[in-house]
Amino acid sequence: TGRSGDDSFTSSDVSGAATWTAADEIDGKAGNDTFTVTRTAALTVPVASKVTNVETVNLISTADITANATTWAETTALNTYSVGGATLTAAATTAVAESDSNQGAGAIAVDGGSSVNVAATAQTTGTINVGANTAAAGAVTVTSSGKYADGTSNTVGAITVKGGTTVTVTQTTGITAAQTAAAVTDTTNFTQTMSAVTVTGNASTTAVTV
Repeated sequence: TGRSGDDSFTSSDVSGAATWTAADEIDGKAGNDTFTVTRTAALTVPVASKVTNVETVNLISTADITANATTWAETTALNTYSVGGATLTAAATTAVAESDSNQGAGAIAVDGGSSVNVAATAQTTGTINVGANTAAAGAVTVTSSGKYADGTSNTVGAITVKGGTTVTVTQTTGITAAQTAAAVTDTTNFTQTMSAVTVTGNASTTAVTV
């Protein structure tokens, strides 16, 4: 339980085990509070846990992250840092920022949020899906870079966005300079096909940039 000022709560693994566990309650009380959870395994919000009066929540994992933050009263920012995918749900008052440093074949799915920002690196066949069940109340930004595997043709997983006031999707191939040089010298003709991008606007959508 926090105090009247700005409080910082942290949770990290002890001997490989999570310290944020079932039925834990985090209450920041007054002030501008932060709760940071760090795991060296998949991170899932514990059953029956509560987060109240905490303005910023940071979830950091060396694997995938699963979090439903719709009941976290007063949380205005949910920042997640995953490897291999994430499944996130937030209230319309919570800005969601998901960063995946090595998405690969993992799926990233985000529902809700006052805004949504997804940044994925090394995307292979994994998909990115924003607003499939609940659209973001504000802007949606998706930035992804692929990962090219030499010796075969590659197709990067689909990107799908539903809703959002504005939607911006930016992609890069992820092909390195060394891979480009090698393709010239070994005369191969393999290809990198970027994501199929589908954006479906709603009544709030005013602009789409892909």
